[in-house]
Amino acid sequence: MTPARFLVLDVNNEPTGLEYDNEADALACADTMAGAHVVPAPIEPWLYLVVIREDVGAELLGPYADDAARLAAAAQIRHAHGDRDGLHRLDVAGPAFIADFSGGEIDRAVAALAGWAP
Repeated sequence: MTPARFLVLDVNNEPTGLEYDNEADALACADTMAGAHVVPAPIEPWLYLVVIREDVGAELLGPYADDAARLAAAAQIRHAHGDRDGLHRLDVAGPAFIADFSGGEIDRAVAALAGWAP
């Protein structure tokens, strides 16, 4: 998981270029500047590629360093397999996991909603 970071903004809400690993240090710094305040640093998203193999099984690839690398991976899959696989971007604020449901698992859930047992 990405560690928390804190930015010091000036009176005009502009970044001062000062960034701290903990909020207490950031607040101490902001206290030395008129009108400055502290905000959590934005979290960079983790960039994944979701591949739906022949519209049946899902596969999660990545994370990628940037969108260009993810696009290159998608292009390689499209080149190798044609358009039979669905390709989707997934941006999250931490690690992601994807897995298929089994048919029986879904059937039991549907049966429970309908009030009958399979």
